[in-house]
This record gives sequence, structure tokens and C-alpha cells, in this order.
Amino acid sequence: KIINQLKAEWSKPRKANHNNEETIQEFACDFSDEVADFSAGYPLKIPNDLKEFWLNAKEANLFFDVNYGQWGLYIMSPEEALLTTEREKADRPNDNENEELVIGNFLGDSDKLLIDCSLESAGRITISRPIDERKDWPIAANSFTEFLTCYMEKEGEKFWE
Repeated sequence: KIINQLKAEWSKPRKANHNNEETIQEFACDFSDEVADFSAGYPLKIPNDLKEFWLNAKEANLFFDVNYGQWGLYIMSPEEALLTTEREKADRPNDNENEELVIGNFLGDSDKLLIDCSLESAGRITISRPIDERKDWPIAANSFTEFLTCYMEKEGEKFWE
């Protein structure tokens, strides 16, 4: 439902409303036509809402700045998410927890979108900031669906800041 709404409203570039003002840049959302294939399995228990997203679009650019490329969120494919997660854990072993998965990159900065795949968290979304300590990373939502809904309602604005 969220993917269809984003496609309908944001497939063509347009200005967004951030902080109650129209942006100078134009933003769009773009979804791959390819879908994920989990037939070979996956090393983590992926929350159902993220899995459903990947089964509809293997990767996506959400609210990306079509003119300068300095804003937006790239949702990685499952394969890229695993590789990026392994790299992040190797680079910052004390900051990355075992059952977290890096699933997105914010364009224009080094922040990353993490989802907790442990059963207790129900898919909590955290924003990893390389210049901050782990304890200072904001929790953006309690699920991937909640995150996407808020991100869509705020037209790509970083609502957790």
C-alpha cells in the first residue's frame, strides 16, 4: 500500500514541504522492478513488513533530490544490506548489534537506516550516525511500516531529528 502511494504521488519529481515551507529542490521516489528472492534463505529473521517491501521492490530511492543528489534515502537490496552490515560490524564492532541489519543509506550524509531483526524488537528502526556514539543514535520508529509511513507523511524530511 505504501509503495503504491509513493509511486502514485512521487514518481514524477516535485517540491516537498519541509518545516512548513516548500523546498527549493525537487524530490522523487523510484522503485526497482526487480523483486527479492528468498528461496535460498536469509541469515536473519527479517520482519514481515520489510520482507513484503523487498518482495515488491528489491531496492528503492525515496525522496531523492533529482537535481543535486544530496538528499533522500536509498533502501538497499537484501544482498547489499548483508554486505553493508558485515562491513559496518567490522568497522565498528562495539556499535553494531548482532541481529541488526543496515537496510538504507541517507544521501548527502553518512547516516544509515538499521532494522533490529530480533524477535523482541518487532523491527525497531534506528538511525546510525558515524560521528555519534551508539547510545546517542535515535530510534526513528518501532517498525519499518511505521518508519515508511512517517517518512512519507513528512515528504522525506528527517522527522526523528
